[in-house]
Amino acid sequence: MTCANCHNENLPGARFCAHCGTASTPHCPQCDVLVLANARFCHECGTPLTAAPAARAPEPAPAPPGSESGHAEQRQLSVIFSDLVSFTQLSQMLDPEDLNTVVHEYYAVCRSVCERYEGQVANYLGDGVLMHFGYPKAHEDDAHRAVRTGLAVIEGVSALNERLEREMKVTLSIRVGIHTGPMIVGDDRAGNWQQMALGETLNIAARVQGVAQVNTVAVSAVTQRMIEGFFTCKSLGTHTLKGVAQPMELFSVTHESTARGRLEAAGRATLTPLTGREDQVELLLSEWQKACTGAGRAVLISAEGGLGKSRLVHMLKEHVASMPNAWLTPCQCSPYHQSTAMYPYIDLIERVVLKFERHEPPRERLKKLEGMLVQYGFDPHEAMPYFGPFHSLSADAGYVPSAMDPAQQRRKYMDAMLRILDDRSRKQPLLFIVEDLHWVDPTTLETLKELVRIVKRHKMLLLFTARPEFHSPWAGDADMLTVQLPKLDPQQTRTLCQRVAKSKQLPEEVVEKIIERADGVPLFIEELTKMIIGSGILAEAGDSYALTGPLDEIAIPNTLQDSLMARLDKLAAVKEIAQVAAVIGRAFSYELIHYVYPLEDAILKHSLNQLVEAEIIDQSGHAPNSHYTFKHALVQEAAYRSLIKSRRQHHHRLIAHALEEHFPELVEVEPEMLAYHYAKANLGWQAIPYLQKAGEKAVARSAHTEAIVHFERGLEQVKVLSDTTQRWQLEIRLLIGLGASYTATRGYGAKEVEQTYSHARDLCEQFGTPGQLFQASYGLWRLHMLRAEYHIATKQGEQLLDLASRQESEAFLIAAHRALGATLFYRGSSSAHAIMWKA
Repeated sequence: MTCANCHNENLPGARFCAHCGTASTPHCPQCDVLVLANARFCHECGTPLTAAPAARAPEPAPAPPGSESGHAEQRQLSVIFSDLVSFTQLSQMLDPEDLNTVVHEYYAVCRSVCERYEGQVANYLGDGVLMHFGYPKAHEDDAHRAVRTGLAVIEGVSALNERLEREMKVTLSIRVGIHTGPMIVGDDRAGNWQQMALGETLNIAARVQGVAQVNTVAVSAVTQRMIEGFFTCKSLGTHTLKGVAQPMELFSVTHESTARGRLEAAGRATLTPLTGREDQVELLLSEWQKACTGAGRAVLISAEGGLGKSRLVHMLKEHVASMPNAWLTPCQCSPYHQSTAMYPYIDLIERVVLKFERHEPPRERLKKLEGMLVQYGFDPHEAMPYFGPFHSLSADAGYVPSAMDPAQQRRKYMDAMLRILDDRSRKQPLLFIVEDLHWVDPTTLETLKELVRIVKRHKMLLLFTARPEFHSPWAGDADMLTVQLPKLDPQQTRTLCQRVAKSKQLPEEVVEKIIERADGVPLFIEELTKMIIGSGILAEAGDSYALTGPLDEIAIPNTLQDSLMARLDKLAAVKEIAQVAAVIGRAFSYELIHYVYPLEDAILKHSLNQLVEAEIIDQSGHAPNSHYTFKHALVQEAAYRSLIKSRRQHHHRLIAHALEEHFPELVEVEPEMLAYHYAKANLGWQAIPYLQKAGEKAVARSAHTEAIVHFERGLEQVKVLSDTTQRWQLEIRLLIGLGASYTATRGYGAKEVEQTYSHARDLCEQFGTPGQLFQASYGLWRLHMLRAEYHIATKQGEQLLDLASRQESEAFLIAAHRALGATLFYRGSSSAHAIMWKA
């Protein structure tokens, strides 16, 4: 029995796959039709199924972390290398058993902190620990998590030192280095090494660690750009790292900033003007005006990440902040605190209202909190017993603990927050913001639901943001206005590109590429534009940019890699289907992916539905006639690039074979599609004939520019083939086709035409047929004739006539006589008439 998910061979009758745990899909033992889980009789033939193996719904079960598909992947990782300082001296001071204990205590600190931020401990290397973020589960802020882990490990070792100094008279010091880059992960060919990662990134992280000062975190410039604004860093200068070709600037991370969002971290000066959101701006300003008159409002902005929810909120915050009689209360949900009750309120009070310092003594924090309670009319002696625990202040800070159970304290704290907001909104208009509700904790959500029910009685605008995966409790509720953000259209994309470029004009082909790749997502547009401007392929020329060379395929910016992979990793059980689909292309059909990735219909349909529901792909039509499209080109590319080259080639080969075998009409109409997949599969012999055919079809439509692309791609494939007669034949055909298309687009006398036909003639003299030699020679004759190089053209005309005579081809004879006759005519020769007459 073959597992439909991982293709592992299991014992007959197995209920679950022994490799990945996927439930078996039951079949009728009589007619072999697919039956429903727990069915008692076959719906096709009526055979009793009581003996059939029980199975769950046909849903691919998640594979164990790190081995979803059993294949290696290429991923962007943020790698942490933490190393003990002066370990040799420490080993000389301690008994081996004590040393072992100390080292494992240090390991435990690293492991605990890394797991807290959902990272992976990859290896223990004596006195060093290797950790990474980005695999097996990617997060959109993996670089941030890695740096938080590094800082927390240093704090954890400091706490550990208190005990080690007391018990062993030992103090540990560490250095931490972090670098972000591509790695190969999940390769288990050497045994159970799924967690191992290979690549230059690991080596660089280790070298960065060597530059860090004792008990500090050092990061590479790549990582620093990804965490900029969220952490305070200072430059350590440019260093030449052993084994790294180019010198690198390194940075020391001192501490985390107070920024809680991308816009906050970026700072006002770096914000691009809001583009394409005029209708939404007008709506929010209108809702705010209504709230100011006493008719409270509630608005939920729902959109995918990157579409501009926070940018709209920022606009309204700036507007309200400029009003002297209004009050702004901004809250932010956090992916790290989805299980921390009332976290957005706690963070607001501690970070914005009371401004707790990082190392502030508990008693100082207590005084600040008591002052706030007095301000809002609370008795500190009554309120502090339930405020203290929520703000991590123990009774030792100076208050009497409460006898209430935790549920009562929670209710008291919720009521206090509602009372504070009620009090504030009675005095002045209040804008209350909670961003990223898809990360909200249950207690905060319960409080927000109560707030929405009473908002109409207050001068208050409740403004919430969330991604589509947030299950809104206000669906269909008249008290909540839900705003969906559309993508930007091409013209709006152009405007945003120009604004990112500081009003400098970008080359049209660059803008077109950004429009194609960014799919109208403002964040993608900004990051792609910034990457291109900073890549060195553009040169400033006054008030515009000019390309300094060919525009190659645009890579995904490092700043977007993690968030794109995070979308796919949330669907670990069906990620491999997304990867295979990505190899097919931006769009694919159910029928084709069924041939390429054969699963039972029920499982494949269910898996594709999961990708649709997660908004990875869009669907049109119903299976088996359905078609799918990746919602974003960058998501498709991220899925494609996550496959290592050998796996991509494997899937390209399967796709090419499926197209040849099952879609002959498509191959006839679009031979370039088959050529693409064979080329990507590194099967040049199979790709070249289809590129030749694609070029010939384009020539038949007079689409010579497109034909040139096909012929040139064919010649690129020819270069890597072994030297055989067949190889030279393929090259000759492509050159002759290319020469004709160059002639049509660049003129008869163009340099490219001469080079192409000359090379074709040289090859034909050794490996070509007489007919091919005639075609190449005719192309050269025509070139020299129209350049008025009549002496050369005459010799070539005579050669053409000789070739045609030896082939006994009437068509060639006519062409040769016409060529020689025309040349002699232009030279004023009396024999021209006789030769032309023979034509």
